[in-house]
Amino acid sequence: MSQTSILDLPVEMMSRIFHLLPPHDMKSVVMVCKSWSELGEDPKMWTWSLVAVNSRENFHKLKIRRLQLVRELDIGDKCSLYAMGQIVDCKWTQHDWIELFELLIGLPALTKIRWSMSCFWDQLYFSFIEPSLLVNVFERLEEVCLGRKLSGEQSEQLLSAIAENRSCVKKLIVSGYCISKITPELFASAVSNVEEVVLSTYNITDEQFEALFIALT
Repeated sequence: MSQTSILDLPVEMMSRIFHLLPPHDMKSVVMVCKSWSELGEDPKMWTWSLVAVNSRENFHKLKIRRLQLVRELDIGDKCSLYAMGQIVDCKWTQHDWIELFELLIGLPALTKIRWSMSCFWDQLYFSFIEPSLLVNVFERLEEVCLGRKLSGEQSEQLLSAIAENRSCVKKLIVSGYCISKITPELFASAVSNVEEVVLSTYNITDEQFEALFIALT
């Protein structure tokens, strides 16, 4: 009587088995042999992965086929040294940030950039990034900080996407001074269209508050 091994199973069945494996086992099976490694390249098997991008040397991770459907990233270095309100020990350049955002466009399932003590959310200014590029990334996140890191045009485009139901933003953190330049109508439409809002700025105008209260009633 001939014996049947797991290698004799159809590819479709092997794929279903791989999908059921916990992360630790999944990391192991792709190292067993070439055929299993190729089968394990399916991005749908790695959506649970948390990918750390600490510098531009990690950018290659965002091009790996198996990571194309990841939902969460941990971006940035642990920059904590400030002088005159500026991060002074950050190794990231403007060119690095722009290239990063261009790579993030290629991750269609991305919904979260972890709120860790890193220079991504501590980065004081992203105004040098082309507005449509930045908004294309931010509007897909479930949690976004609208603060001094964004220019007036970037903030306006992002709020428009939220107000018009073209974004996935569920939690909006409003800080910084640029918010006062947003029209009361747009401010109210966007802020009233998310599940959770954190208003951590003194620069919201009376007119914006009035429009918000009207939108909520």
